[in-house]
Amino acid sequence: MVAVTLIGLKRGSHAVVPEAVLLWCFLAWAVSTGWVMALSTDLLLVGAERLFQVAVVVFCVAGVSARLRSPALGLGACLVVAVMLAVYGMVSGDFGSIGEMSEKGGMVVGVRARSMVGNANTLGVGAVWGVAAVTYFAPMARRRLLRIVLWSSVPLLCVSMIASASRKALVLPVVYLVAWIWFCHRKWLLRRWQSGAAVAAVAAILLWVYPWVLENTYAGYRFQSTIEPGVGFFERDVRFQLYRVGVKLVAEHPIAGVGLYQFPFYDSVWRHASLHSDYLEVAATTGLVGLALYLAPYVLTVRRVRRVWKFAGTEAERYRAGVSLAVLVTVAAAGFGQVLFSSLAYWALMAALWGYAFGAERALGGLRVQGQVHVAIKQRNFSVAGLHRQQYPGVTGDTGEPEVHAP
Repeated sequence: MVAVTLIGLKRGSHAVVPEAVLLWCFLAWAVSTGWVMALSTDLLLVGAERLFQVAVVVFCVAGVSARLRSPALGLGACLVVAVMLAVYGMVSGDFGSIGEMSEKGGMVVGVRARSMVGNANTLGVGAVWGVAAVTYFAPMARRRLLRIVLWSSVPLLCVSMIASASRKALVLPVVYLVAWIWFCHRKWLLRRWQSGAAVAAVAAILLWVYPWVLENTYAGYRFQSTIEPGVGFFERDVRFQLYRVGVKLVAEHPIAGVGLYQFPFYDSVWRHASLHSDYLEVAATTGLVGLALYLAPYVLTVRRVRRVWKFAGTEAERYRAGVSLAVLVTVAAAGFGQVLFSSLAYWALMAALWGYAFGAERALGGLRVQGQVHVAIKQRNFSVAGLHRQQYPGVTGDTGEPEVHAP
């Protein structure tokens, strides 16, 4: 992958995405401040080595996605991994204990499936990214058989979410579906009865499935222990105590944090390896400066994708941008309850979104004349390539975009 990227850079066919450069800036800050603040340099070096490997992958994937102007590379990887883990869990019998719970020491305990990964949350949240990938690829698939295969993988991925007993895996699908409908289908809900019927069917299925999951599975019990007073107080107490520790660390070390991967040395009560919050983890270990550098690529990508979604010349491009926005909203929600920056699957997904946003906006930017675009959109009769020719009458070459007329 690195060799192909270097060859592409030499030939000018690989894009250098600013978001990837910002990631390298974040890593430089995190490692340099971590070296000063760390209580264990061994743990710091092991974590830094992994993150720099991630940064190389991000640089490669983002560049390719920018050239393709599509997030398909990252979403496709997430789908393949999610289905593979789900199939392994089913075949190995790892998912067979979904409804098994017992009482131990006055507490309800159960089994959380992990398939081939070490963390059950990784399995559950990975299945959510797999569902997002299905909603991206299935409507664009030309062959009916391929669409059927893609949609049929959704129930299997849902089993992964439930078997992982991850509370995030119960919340994030709802967040994604709402965002997906809002960004991709809202204007068709009242115009096409098929769209309204499909949304109603999905809502009916969720209203039937979720109560059963909450009452009969360990995932449901863990979810209720978080939102209902008096149910599983220990689960909720641990998480809130971790958040208090994180806020305290940020207040005591606001600039540089306590050092990358150093939180376990400050958690003397629960001995957790992380703060279970992406934002608190980054702020506590790299400081508020590190948090700003970490969030900068996300904010920039949201701005790019929103602009592409707003000014897209085709329904396909608008749908692609809509799915990307729905994924970004879901990622933002996931960051409140899970540490994401140490996950390779997360970075592959984000790199694809970064590259797509950069490539799509750049293609749109060469055709942009802000005032004319707004007027043309209001008139509902415009040609993007035509606007480009009006702005640059001496340029007759291909802009890289087809001449698309709005209905």
